[in-house]
Amino acid sequence: MEGLRTICLSLLIVLVAVLRLSAGTEVSKFHPTPQKKVLEKLLTEEYDVSEWPDADDGKATKVYMQMFINSFGSLNAANMDYSVDVFLRQRWHDQRLAYNDTREAITITALEYRNKIWKPDTYFENVKEATLHQVTMPNILMRIDRSGNILYSMRVTVKLGCPLQLANFPFDEQICKTAFASYAYTDDVIKYLWHNDTPIDLPDSLEIAQFDLLDYQTDTFTYEFATGDFSGVNVSLLFVVKTVTMSCRHMFLQS
Repeated sequence: MEGLRTICLSLLIVLVAVLRLSAGTEVSKFHPTPQKKVLEKLLTEEYDVSEWPDADDGKATKVYMQMFINSFGSLNAANMDYSVDVFLRQRWHDQRLAYNDTREAITITALEYRNKIWKPDTYFENVKEATLHQVTMPNILMRIDRSGNILYSMRVTVKLGCPLQLANFPFDEQICKTAFASYAYTDDVIKYLWHNDTPIDLPDSLEIAQFDLLDYQTDTFTYEFATGDFSGVNVSLLFVVKTVTMSCRHMFLQS
């Protein structure tokens, strides 16, 4: 009798252990690994922040650009410039940051982790002044998905040079251009391209003092300097004075 009781107790202990193990396995299926652990596993000493993502394959990393125009300041005829508040979005793939976890993406807010990840050194070509928005926190978003695709977005206000044409004011069309390129990385390291679907994203409620934005055009280019060839993208914005737009509408309605 005593032997049977011991056997039953042993079986009960084994059953409890199996149930606990099973419960732990089920929890791990639905509860992702803490984000910090995922990042620390990815950003080991083997990850070289100074190497671009496709260095081992000997090809340039494609960086896809997108610009959401949040608001425009006025075009300044005296200073030949204008200001614009934009969400500058950059996307690229870094296979070194692909991970296996239940969470679809990781949003990185900590500066210590962002500094350990390779990023393109993109600059505005014709910028006069630039401000990164800091309220209530620095307006920077970095997001990595399980495949290693990275979204890097920041909100900046920039004052850009634009040589206005005023010979036939107010009937001139103003074409303001800006370009993005890498300052240090040549085109065998970074290849800039516009985002396929929506390179320039415009809100329906966009208003510009004294001007209307009629259209935009995007293209790519390569600079050839003594220091090397550099890839870049360019956008041209077409403006006309609001009075011209109103006059054209009035003439159309009268006809």
